[in-house]
Amino acid sequence: NLPVESAEQLASWDPYDQNGVSPFFDPEWMFDIKDGFDVVIGNPPYFNLNTTNKDFVQSLKSTYPAIHTGYNDIVYYFMYLGLKMLSVNGVVALITSNYYLGNEYAKKLRKALLPHVSKVVNFKNHQVFSSASVHTCITLMQASQLNKLIPFYISKTDMLDQSIELENTLDCVCIPRNQLGESWVIAGECDKQLIQKIHESSELLGDISTIKKGATSGNRTVFTISYDFAKTNKLEMDLLKPSISGKDISRYYLKESHKYLLYIDSETEIQKYENIYNYLLSHQIELSNRNEVKSGTYPWYRLERPRNKSVFGAPEKIVVPYRSNINKFAYDDNGSFNDGGGSYAIVLTVSIINTKVLLALLNSKLLDWFYGFIGKPKGNAREYFNKPLALIPIRIPTIEKQKKELENLVNKILVCKKENSNADISEFETEIDQLVYKLYDLTPEEIAIVEGRK
Repeated sequence: NLPVESAEQLASWDPYDQNGVSPFFDPEWMFDIKDGFDVVIGNPPYFNLNTTNKDFVQSLKSTYPAIHTGYNDIVYYFMYLGLKMLSVNGVVALITSNYYLGNEYAKKLRKALLPHVSKVVNFKNHQVFSSASVHTCITLMQASQLNKLIPFYISKTDMLDQSIELENTLDCVCIPRNQLGESWVIAGECDKQLIQKIHESSELLGDISTIKKGATSGNRTVFTISYDFAKTNKLEMDLLKPSISGKDISRYYLKESHKYLLYIDSETEIQKYENIYNYLLSHQIELSNRNEVKSGTYPWYRLERPRNKSVFGAPEKIVVPYRSNINKFAYDDNGSFNDGGGSYAIVLTVSIINTKVLLALLNSKLLDWFYGFIGKPKGNAREYFNKPLALIPIRIPTIEKQKKELENLVNKILVCKKENSNADISEFETEIDQLVYKLYDLTPEEIAIVEGRK
């Protein structure tokens, strides 16, 4: 156990004693054990390193280069150390958050653990600890050489049998160790064959589009304003961009937020916009207290992270919330921006497919099913970040009739939702799903897999 009780204490704790003892835990120094432990078992702490100070993060980076990425959770180091502290025949069993299974920033950790993992029990949405909202898994590892298959036990329900026969109530997928690397796609043989088929003759989304995170201001209450406030105070329209947040993004369409984002980057000559400048002056103190303003990185009136204005301001784009329980991609031709990084924008860089056809594919049951294997789970939702989004396989329609049918269905959905946001579009979505199945050449048996009927 660490001699600390909180993340704040850990951030200020010097992990080395005056004799230079190893960080965190030294078996020889504490227990006179020189050849490692036979068993390591526990429930390590977890929190993101952005809650600690830079010196502590730097010490982790220099001490654990094999797994450090800069965005780790502290639990990753405990998992790594648990393995490193084993005797030649030792075993380790840890219950931790299950985010390391799919987190992009855990890829170095997965690579380090892979030769030693003997079993994973993923509870997914089941809450093991009633007092904590974290979603958990049990990881078992051995120091010695292991068999070629790794069994992954996966919960499909929020309600689990609490008996010792728990594994018998879970789905089990055995994956050859040599088929896993930095990224773990945990899928059975039928699923893997279908995933492979989806990739055939497809382009990765990241190769045909630009995918960018939204802007962040560092002070949303100042930079995100209502339409009425902007009109009443006669704020100059040149710097006002329609603002959206994750909750404004629905499948296919954007809800109207009635808000603007004051878009101000380093190129903005703020004094030219008298009313906006005077408005910001009234908030100069709090805007100047942002960390990077105090360090002189950018002027006090600017957005914290303006990001790429040309992407969010594109004539048409697709936006997706960074977290959702299903694929939820929306069409935007209004140049909407967001404050807080709560959404990502996708802008096509090729002309072989248009935005509305791409939108139909991304919202289809097939690619929603596929994304479940690559999207990092976060509670009952999945995260939609650059890397997993870039890996979505897009089959480009080559027949003009296919393109027109998909585009026309999307247009019908957009018209319905513009007239009535509660309109039932399930009939159109079903037609899109059937067209997408045909586009990717799925058999009836493969369609049954996607729709959970097999």
